[in-house]
Amino acid sequence: MTQHVSTPAPTTEIRMGATLSAPDHAVVTGAGAPDAAPAARGDRPRAWRLPALAGAALVSPAAMAAQYALNSAGLPRQDAEVYLTGVAADSGAMVASTLAYGLAMTTMVAVGALAAVVLRRTAPIASALSAALLTLGAVGGGAFVGLRLAALAMVEDGAVLPGGTEAFVRLQGAIIDPVGWLLICAILGTVALAVALHRSRRAVGWWPAVVTVVGFVLASGEFPNAVSVAGAVVQGAALVPLARLALGSRD
Repeated sequence: MTQHVSTPAPTTEIRMGATLSAPDHAVVTGAGAPDAAPAARGDRPRAWRLPALAGAALVSPAAMAAQYALNSAGLPRQDAEVYLTGVAADSGAMVASTLAYGLAMTTMVAVGALAAVVLRRTAPIASALSAALLTLGAVGGGAFVGLRLAALAMVEDGAVLPGGTEAFVRLQGAIIDPVGWLLICAILGTVALAVALHRSRRAVGWWPAVVTVVGFVLASGEFPNAVSVAGAVVQGAALVPLARLALGSRD
C-alpha cells in the first residue's frame, strides 16, 4: 500500500497593530491618469497677451504723433469755414490723419488696460480708474473721428461744397457739446494714470508720472503741430516702463 504525505499550504500571519505602507512611487495609468496636455495647451495663449497689450498701448501715442504730423487743417472744433478750407486744401493728408487719429483712440483703451493689469498691486484704485476714464475718453475721440469724416464728405476738388459750411456748423453743435464730458474723462484718466505711476515709482521710476502729464499737455492740440508731435512722443516714452513690466511678468 502506498502512503501519501500532504504538505501543508503556506499561511500568512497578520499581527495586530501592523501597518501597511504604500510604495514610494505610484504610477497611475489608464482612464484615471491626469491629462496634463490640455492644461499646457491652455497656458500657451496667455504668453502673448501682455506683450500684445503693451504693443497696442505703445501704438496709441505713436499714432497720435502721426495724426498731428499729417494734419494741416487744425482741429474740428475750430471755426467751420477755416477748418473745411484746410481740409479741402489737402484732403489726402486729412484722410491719413483721420485714420491715424482713429487708431490712436482705439489703442488708448489698451493704455488704460495695461496700467490696470501691470499696476494692480501697487496702485489698484488709480490704475483701474485710469482704465475706465481713458476708455470713455476713447469713445469721445471716436465721435471726433466721425466729425472729421463728415468734413471730408463736404469737400471736393479742393473746394468746400455748397452748403457744406452750414451743415458742418450744425454737426459741430450736435457732437462737440454732448461729447465734451467724454473728452474731460480723457483728461482725468491721464491724471489718474500719472497718480498710479507715481504710486508705483519704485517699480517704474519717478519720471514716468511727470512725463505723462507734460506729454499730455503738449499733445493737447493747443500748440503748433511740431509741439504736439513732440508731446505725443513724450507720452510714448512714459509708457515704456509699463511695457517692460508687462514683458517681465509674463511668467
